[in-house]
Amino acid sequence: IVRGAADFHALWLVNSWLGEHRNSSSHLYQVIREARGLNYGDYSYIEAFPRGSRLQFPPSNVARRQQIFQVWIRPVRNEARHFALRAAVRELQKLVDQGLSEEQFQLTAQFLKKYCLHFAPTTIERLGYALDDVFYGLDESFLDSFAKRIEELTPEQANAAARRHLQYRNMKIVMVTKDAEALKKALVANAPSPLKYATPKPQAVLAEDKEIATYQLPILPEQVRIVKVEDMFVR
Repeated sequence: IVRGAADFHALWLVNSWLGEHRNSSSHLYQVIREARGLNYGDYSYIEAFPRGSRLQFPPSNVARRQQIFQVWIRPVRNEARHFALRAAVRELQKLVDQGLSEEQFQLTAQFLKKYCLHFAPTTIERLGYALDDVFYGLDESFLDSFAKRIEELTPEQANAAARRHLQYRNMKIVMVTKDAEALKKALVANAPSPLKYATPKPQAVLAEDKEIATYQLPILPEQVRIVKVEDMFVR
């Protein structure tokens, strides 16, 4: 799904709710960082987003003929790695299976109609988006039509697009970690991964933690592979 596809703006809205880049209102951020303090941020993307550590808004001129849906979990403590993975996949499953509520949809739509005004504040940035419009063969400016397309969406369209294009059973997961053998054993066994907090947490969070800690990830033993760092990068 790329710009110009029928479901593109619906997926953009769904993804914004799930994990808008560097935005504390996004759902993954609230679940993993805000409620539990596990890391700096947790985001999701329906387009390539290089240089994410230096950018706030989607970059231009990184167009692709085929895009990828991806979730980034910023670094967590070693003992929280299994739990954080479970939390993220669980929230993706809930999104696909249950969809957005009317309130979640409306709040995200209102946010995006204002947020898009910051995508390209300068002439050179607008030129970058115009070049992307040519690449994608768009009949109308992506920037100028974005708010209108979001306004035209319904919750039913957004949730249907999520069900059609997002899934949680066939994913590629990459984890950079020490003591990888121990993690592999835990993943293959679907071993419980309870958290311990340095400060007290609300009972609602602790109750949900029990569900997350035993959430069954769809992982088969033969699918888990350890790759040493020296095999990944050549000096």
